[in-house]
Amino acid sequence: ATGHTPRYPDIPGANLLKTSRDFLDLDQLPTSIAFIGAGYVSVELANIAAAAGADVHFIGHSDRLLRAFPKVATEALKPLLAKTGIHFHPNVELTKIT
Repeated sequence: ATGHTPRYPDIPGANLLKTSRDFLDLDQLPTSIAFIGAGYVSVELANIAAAAGADVHFIGHSDRLLRAFPKVATEALKPLLAKTGIHFHPNVELTKIT
């Protein structure tokens, strides 16, 4: 998102997290990748990763993805993403990253 800076959770291990820029700079895609939050940047990168064969997971603090978009549209999108192999872990409160 132009002009925005990444927001890291205030939890132990947050320094291990990577940003969308880090994702785009990867020399090789990991076999498994998790996205914290399901905003439009995460959804876009998750689609790229899933199409490239990675095991993709969304970890979210609610059960919605793309909260800024109409719920009816995002609810229709969710099963389509699941068909590509993307896994959803809703209503998760992160306490640490290891």
